[in-house]
Amino acid sequence: MCRFSGGRGITDADGPDDEPVVVINAAAAERFFAGREPIGAQVSFWGTPRTIVGVVGNERLHGLAEATPPALYAPLDQVPSPTGVLLVRTTGDPMALAGAVRAAVREQDPALALYGVEPLEETVAASIARERFTTLLLTMFAALAMVLSAIGVYGLLAFVVAQRKAELGIRLALGARPRALVGLVIGHAARLAFVGVALGIAGALAGGQLLRGLLYGVAATDARSLAIAAVAMLAVALLASLAPARRAVTGDPVQALRAD
Repeated sequence: MCRFSGGRGITDADGPDDEPVVVINAAAAERFFAGREPIGAQVSFWGTPRTIVGVVGNERLHGLAEATPPALYAPLDQVPSPTGVLLVRTTGDPMALAGAVRAAVREQDPALALYGVEPLEETVAASIARERFTTLLLTMFAALAMVLSAIGVYGLLAFVVAQRKAELGIRLALGARPRALVGLVIGHAARLAFVGVALGIAGALAGGQLLRGLLYGVAATDARSLAIAAVAMLAVALLASLAPARRAVTGDPVQALRAD
């Protein structure tokens, strides 16, 4: 339900013989009455001058990705419509009251056809089904990219540890602490991760505008989202480096020197 930001709503007192009135939305107020008070002003609607009695909040009439257009709302008693939408607030299962609602409508006018009865949640879900599917695909690709990143970091560090096996063995033989060698390997992973995250953030800032149409309530360059993604990638890289780091300190230094 839209909230009123000024004036009043349409009431039963706005009958066919009363003063013609309308309620406009915030988009109409901003577009046609910028810097002026719209309440009390008159607009022509269906060829009849009508007084604006209220300003209501915007609705997403054409989906989440579309900007809210200016809109006017008139009493049905003054501007009859062949079709309409009936919203019923319930406290339980909405479909359990479908029969009672049909009976109430039939009692008012047996000629009225009631169709498309469904919970509001289903209506909203259907309106954003494409966006949800696209988001699901992007999430799956992002998860796949994260897994591939972890595999890549693990493979690279395993190769580095194997190449530096003799060096690590010498360090251990000379009394280096295993913790220091673990820190050496993890530090190498952290440097790689920081470079990758920096490049990723730069790419997100450059190409984020392409995803603007898929976002609602969040900017394409939202700092919190970028920070969460960066922390997640750093965590994945560090976790992937644990196995190679452990391998660097669990071998026998003498065997490492002989193998080289």
